[in-house]
Amino acid sequence: MLLGNILAYAANRPDLPHFFEVEPGFYRGAQPKDHQFAMLAQMGVRTVISLRSTGDRMERERKLVESSG
Repeated sequence: MLLGNILAYAANRPDLPHFFEVEPGFYRGAQPKDHQFAMLAQMGVRTVISLRSTGDRMERERKLVESSG
């Protein structure tokens, strides 16, 4: 099976670690710190998908994302 490569372009955001724009309006990056969820909301990000396991940390982050807008 041949898997294609996805090109990602560095978004000019040195304040967000490993933050890239995969295609217009679709980003990927490292785990944001608590205060960075508000930055993402200000950029117009409306959905955050976490690949971490469930638990107390996930619930805390869900609340942070929702309160950030």
